[in-house]
Amino acid sequence: MTADPAGAAVTAELGISCRGLTKRFGDLYAVRDLSFEAPMGAVTGFVGANGAGKTTTMRMLLGLVEPTSGTALIGGRRMRDVPNPRAAVGVALDSPGAHPGHTAKAHLGILAAAAGVPAGRIDDVLDLVELGHAANRRVGGFSLGMKQRVSLAAALLADPQILMLDEPTKGLDPPGMLWLRDFLRGLADQGRCVFLSSHHLAELDAIADGVVVLHRGRLVAQGDLRELLNRRARPVLARSPRGAELAEVLRAKGGTVTELPDGRLRIDGLGEAAIGDLAATSGIALHYLAEEKAELEDVFLELTTSGADAGS
Repeated sequence: MTADPAGAAVTAELGISCRGLTKRFGDLYAVRDLSFEAPMGAVTGFVGANGAGKTTTMRMLLGLVEPTSGTALIGGRRMRDVPNPRAAVGVALDSPGAHPGHTAKAHLGILAAAAGVPAGRIDDVLDLVELGHAANRRVGGFSLGMKQRVSLAAALLADPQILMLDEPTKGLDPPGMLWLRDFLRGLADQGRCVFLSSHHLAELDAIADGVVVLHRGRLVAQGDLRELLNRRARPVLARSPRGAELAEVLRAKGGTVTELPDGRLRIDGLGEAAIGDLAATSGIALHYLAEEKAELEDVFLELTTSGADAGS
């Protein structure tokens, strides 16, 4: 239990949760029977293609859109029941929203005054996102990556225990991505809930502890990202000086074999051990044998395709 600046209690131990959350616009379901949790002390990725329902879900969590049915809770409460929302959750859903003629410090000063946050906090958050050197520069001259940092600084003004970020990696170069990964990891290690949306699984690979995958408003997968990768059946790659003979042996045992341009064989339907045993009993030497590396975007496409089939 933490206290907001006005002294009212804000329950943050429960993180973010949805139960049976549904939003319908006429005959169109933007979100349908969605249930998941984003716990404290972890970075949770919220993944889905554009139009999957991510933004609608986040807006329902924030009380900006009324659900048709179900519940959307921040720290165990509906947002409208939270005494001081800014102290409960820090939000960066869009661009900084700053007037291009305002400096970063002036923009944050306006937000701090509206939230009842002491002015001294402005320099603290600018330093946190490593923009202290640009505090008095006009936001209109910032790169997209710098504007993302201004949004993050704004979300941190009231020192919330829950953070909700929409596409925070957009516009970041590789050093910026590395910085963001370490920064968000540090916030989660402090016990905060970090909930961030993306339509690229690969961007979350080194950041997220868990992911929630959405497709056409429905949950299609949730859990540890590595577990989702390992759950996918992967083909085996093999190389042999007698590749054509090996391919015939494997096909005779039910394997589907594709000969790749580099001379390797791509085998579906048989595991590494079975392929190794078949090669050995046939007297065929193997120079390479390994499972094909699972690609994150392939897993995403597989999940959303199966999700579309299941929901039709």
